[in-house]
Amino acid sequence: MATKTYYRKLQKYIYAACFFLTLSIRSNAATVTWTGGFLGLGTDWQTGSNWNTSSVPASTDDVVFNEVLLGYTVKLSAATTVKSITVNSALSLIGAVVINTNGNSLTVTNGLNLGAFSLLFPTALQISGSGAVTINSAVNLYPASYLNFASGSNVTLSSTNLTTYTSATLANDGTATVTASTFNISGSSSTLSNTGTFNVGPTSIINLTGATAGVTNSGTFTLQSTSAGSAAIGTIPSGTSGFSGQYAVQRYLSGGSTTSGGRYVYRGYRIMSSPVNAGLVGGQYPYTLNYIATNAIVSGAKSTYSTVAGNPTLYAYSEDYAVSNASFTGGNFKGITDISVLTNPYTLAITSNGTSKALYVGNGFFFFFRGDNTHSLTGTPSKTSYPFVAPESVVFTASGNLNQGSYTVNNWQTGSGLLYTSVTGNSTVIGFNMVGNPYASTIDWETTNSGGIALTNVDPTAYVLNPVTNQYSTYSASTHTGNPVSFTGKIASGQGFFVKANNTGAAITFNETAKSASTVIGTGSGNMMMGTPLAQTKPQLLRLRLTIDSLNYDDIAIGFNSSASSKYSVWEDSAYLPGNAPEGLAALTTDSIPVALSVNFLPLPKLTSQIINLKVTATNSGRLTLEKTQLDSLPKIYEIWLMDKYKKDSLDIRHNATYAFDIDKSDTGSFGNNRFALVIRQNKSWDIHLLNFTASKAPAGAQLSWKTENEENYTNFTVERSTDNGATFNVLGGFASNSQENYTFTDANPANTVDMYRVKIEDLNGTITYTKTIAVTYNGGNLIAAGSNNNINIYPNPAVSAINLSIKQPVGENRNVSAINVKKITSPSQQVQEAYAISIISTSGQFVRSAVSSQPAWHGDISSLSPGTYVVQVLNSKDKSLVGRAAFVKL
Repeated sequence: MATKTYYRKLQKYIYAACFFLTLSIRSNAATVTWTGGFLGLGTDWQTGSNWNTSSVPASTDDVVFNEVLLGYTVKLSAATTVKSITVNSALSLIGAVVINTNGNSLTVTNGLNLGAFSLLFPTALQISGSGAVTINSAVNLYPASYLNFASGSNVTLSSTNLTTYTSATLANDGTATVTASTFNISGSSSTLSNTGTFNVGPTSIINLTGATAGVTNSGTFTLQSTSAGSAAIGTIPSGTSGFSGQYAVQRYLSGGSTTSGGRYVYRGYRIMSSPVNAGLVGGQYPYTLNYIATNAIVSGAKSTYSTVAGNPTLYAYSEDYAVSNASFTGGNFKGITDISVLTNPYTLAITSNGTSKALYVGNGFFFFFRGDNTHSLTGTPSKTSYPFVAPESVVFTASGNLNQGSYTVNNWQTGSGLLYTSVTGNSTVIGFNMVGNPYASTIDWETTNSGGIALTNVDPTAYVLNPVTNQYSTYSASTHTGNPVSFTGKIASGQGFFVKANNTGAAITFNETAKSASTVIGTGSGNMMMGTPLAQTKPQLLRLRLTIDSLNYDDIAIGFNSSASSKYSVWEDSAYLPGNAPEGLAALTTDSIPVALSVNFLPLPKLTSQIINLKVTATNSGRLTLEKTQLDSLPKIYEIWLMDKYKKDSLDIRHNATYAFDIDKSDTGSFGNNRFALVIRQNKSWDIHLLNFTASKAPAGAQLSWKTENEENYTNFTVERSTDNGATFNVLGGFASNSQENYTFTDANPANTVDMYRVKIEDLNGTITYTKTIAVTYNGGNLIAAGSNNNINIYPNPAVSAINLSIKQPVGENRNVSAINVKKITSPSQQVQEAYAISIISTSGQFVRSAVSSQPAWHGDISSLSPGTYVVQVLNSKDKSLVGRAAFVKL
């Protein structure tokens, strides 16, 4: 009965709409007005089947479609620009608004909005026609709305956000290109459905945030990459439908004719990884390498694409082989000799490893880049014959299932976990595994601290090969330090890198929260394969660079931390991984067998100099330069000297930036581990010096004053007092230096005896010195700063914004034990807990502040008090007896 009644109401509603439409037809000589149904936009619009642009309002106006029930098509008669288009309540059960470009361009500058009338009658808008449509504004699809780009349409979403709401759908059957910075699919059960061609621009990010929201693709869906950056997929929350179908993810590699030392700097090795997979096979997710051969030369490997003869272009890596120094690709790099298997089980032929190996999601691979596979393949010079030709920039497109969710990396050798294998000759590479970013998004190595990248028995350092310098850039998530400074731990889509296992059972798991999709890394602006990230600044860092020329160099970073060790620690240091470069620079630890490091953290020296030996190597004899590239916040008390034992020379690195020297490969003393060292030592002329110290009576108590020079914010002052003729001293308070030279401290509650005062001075190097001791005698008279007893202490005094109150506690039978020493009592039952009523009283006798404390220590905010002298009175809350009274000065 209810269904029939509803149907009749719907039928009556439709009849009413038809009635109005019929009138429209009659009044316009059987020509349907483009406004349709109930719309009635007024006399500014010309009737007829075309949208007459001479009658279109100025671009500052809006076009609004309201209460359209039967639907219609609007055709453009000329190029058109409007401020916004809003469609409300289109009855898609019968028909929806269609805007046909009719071969003309349409530009929307402010907004495209679809608002649903109900779930039964969703708003629907279709854009059709071959004319270019540009939407330079926000697109809002409200609940149950439906936006369709018809087959043959050409729509660009430019500088805009797409925001969807519950059950909204964007269906693309034509060609759509997103150039917006963000593309948000945020509504619950919202869908982006593509059967046509959907391109995501190189500076755009898709964020899938709505519960059960998803993207389905049965057409061509491409994440584009150029020198400006690479399109990204943001963090995919659990519960969403994710991305179904096949996706094409591009990876731009820089080429060019820049040369250094007779070589093209962009012609060389890269470490890469795949953001897509071939599907679940035997519990694993393998990927193919055919997309490399589609666009570039793959020598020494069979495939369905054209290749050339020669040594392998593609390599897998395994640390369970002896290291070979014969070539960069010797020993642990295994050539891939067949990539032609396109179907299950997606195996590769790998040198010395049989033919049943596959690369799984999260595995990296080594690739020698020569440019494309179209130009200069034959002749002399060519891509493969000396002196070679410059490589072109190439865009590689990996197609398959989009990597999404969590992946634990399984190495290609064993199919599980990471390798940590001890064999004869591999001690320098044991534990190193070549992995890769699995996502179509930048990842952040810093997320190893929050679980975005979960490490088990793996060092906190990532090693990324810089293809221009052929050296490894490192980033430690433990010390938050990159080497060089430009590497901040951001690893882009398609980038492979090394990690180091430190024990068996090592594992690395990539999770969606590892993504840093807000960072779209450019590829043409810097030396990294993925571009150069923003520079970072770290305190107390010394950076050195060994340079042959502007493109051939190696960096190290020396960091200083008081808790660091001069011996190798995986949580402080980054081990040095040599690249295929003509030079090498590393710092050596003080272990019995020194470890070469690219980042070395150690403590600043105290009274004994710190010596850091350097390892300097070069392929050829010739002139090199050691250069200081950074020195941050190292206290001026320290000198830094570069010592050249071979030339018996030295250089003050703090005040000089470069040191040129020669290496003679026939003379082993001119290179290696024993020629250079850094010596860090204190300059005695910058030691802190006490210039004056006085102590005397003052209205507020015993006033102490002292003056120093060369003190910095790392210098600490502690005031001590003795009431037993210097036999013991108790701490009254203290503070760090503010580099102001003159300092004061007031003992607001001096004992009625001979008080002996001194100041302990602790400097950065850990040395402790004391001022002379000065006695101030009190004979028991009433002082403004002292009550009838000596049970409380106030510090700092004078004070600016806060004071601390220390109350002597009765402990056991001894009621004279200082509160400062209560912590020495080992039995909790010995300590007597009291409650105290605390009052702050002005010198006129007015109570200005009160508080209650159950602890023998209290912290009070006095920032609102007027400058002057105040008295703190403490009463026992139980019997109202006086515990103590003392004064302080508010500045």
